[in-house]
Amino acid sequence: MAQAATEAARTARATIGDSEFDRDTAVTLREEGVYDAELSAGWTIIHAVNGGYLLALLGRALGEALPHADPFSVSAHYLTASVPGPAVIRTQTVRTGRTLSTGQASLFQYAEDGSEIERIRVLATYGDLDALPDDVRTTALPPAMPDRDHCLGPSDGAPRIPGSSAITDRLDIKLDPAT
Repeated sequence: MAQAATEAARTARATIGDSEFDRDTAVTLREEGVYDAELSAGWTIIHAVNGGYLLALLGRALGEALPHADPFSVSAHYLTASVPGPAVIRTQTVRTGRTLSTGQASLFQYAEDGSEIERIRVLATYGDLDALPDDVRTTALPPAMPDRDHCLGPSDGAPRIPGSSAITDRLDIKLDPAT
């Protein structure tokens, strides 16, 4: 019985639900290829929005825009620092094939004068994980890490730096002291 539960947990697909991260990475279709987003202040570090959070927003938009829903390869270029507030994501399908689709997306914010500022640009290939065989193997191993009790957290560092560290309220960050 326990083995069946473990196997089910291993093969369970991630879904987008109602977590804070899910809500904060939601995109709203404005028109074909154009999505509106609200960059949350909850994912900032110092004075900028975290890059992984931004990548999740663009990934969500591409997942909706492309005919294949699962990211296989993503390349991101961070052009300027993003700030909390409204943003526009523009997607473009570069190529669609039977098993893979390639698309690009850019996130823009508006300057005080109303001009657009491109913050991040992504080129990604998406596929369908359900179409892959069940027997997918890898030789990758997780990195060697000390026990959690021996790792460093935010309270072990210097006093807060100027600006926001709101992201540390959402993540339980632990670092290997050897790094």
